[in-house]
Amino acid sequence: MNWVTIVWSMAAAASLTLAGVHLLVWARDRTARVNLLFAVTATLVAAFALMVLRLMYAETPAEYGVWHRWVHVPIGLALKTLLKCPL
Repeated sequence: MNWVTIVWSMAAAASLTLAGVHLLVWARDRTARVNLLFAVTATLVAAFALMVLRLMYAETPAEYGVWHRWVHVPIGLALKTLLKCPL
């Protein structure tokens, strides 16, 4: 296993851990909408990290193109949830 795979997997795991913590905080206090938005954003960032990892190991240009198209979905949704977050 390459060190790049380990680092990207650790980044995705850290994002999912943060998402879980903020989801639990939101579950205890349903008025804390910011925690829910952060949990969704962190989950989408983890999905982005895993898709980029798949991009790195694409074996054909067609496979790279498919993953490159799909990588825009979690980033677009993450940006949309960040824009809804009150500062």
